[in-house]
Amino acid sequence: MNSRALIYRLNPQSWSMGKAACGLVKTSRRQLDEVVGARVSRFRPICLEDYGIIWTEHGLRVARVFSLQSKGGGKNGKHDAVTDSSIITAISYASVQIYEHYHGAQFRDIPRATALLQTKQFGHIPSITFLCLLIATPKILRTGGIELSSEDSQRFTKLVGGLDKFNAAMVLFRKRGKKKPGEISEEEDAGDQ
Repeated sequence: MNSRALIYRLNPQSWSMGKAACGLVKTSRRQLDEVVGARVSRFRPICLEDYGIIWTEHGLRVARVFSLQSKGGGKNGKHDAVTDSSIITAISYASVQIYEHYHGAQFRDIPRATALLQTKQFGHIPSITFLCLLIATPKILRTGGIELSSEDSQRFTKLVGGLDKFNAAMVLFRKRGKKKPGEISEEEDAGDQ
């Protein structure tokens, strides 16, 4: 696997983010292995009630999936609810409950952003921000928060170490398709080789 793997995950239809993106998002092989494909496969599809690590503008969080949407075929295809998917990029959006890191392996269900109102945080996130599934179902605490297994906690810590690179990748993802005059896309560049 090369450093373009995360770029490919960001835009699986093409490499249109350019060579500069590859240099900006270079990260360790271990971090790439964690997020390419989001640990979703035919043997371990993403399902309702699954937990995973997600990217938000405020940092990495853990989320519980309670709804998945997938776009039907064609340009004007409708988004339909699905119960599972064996490919993360087949999911358009996921509705999730977001848990904020608190201490060690513990995550709270009422994050600082909504603490004054004592409300839980929910989000409707695109599949690109769903980084990876957790291996084990977290332990639910009496306070309403969750506690990750030691393996999932280590994975979360490792991914937080690459937060700057995830932030840069998401900025590039939002810019995709916006080409300056005279720039050559990866697809055009690949045709020259």
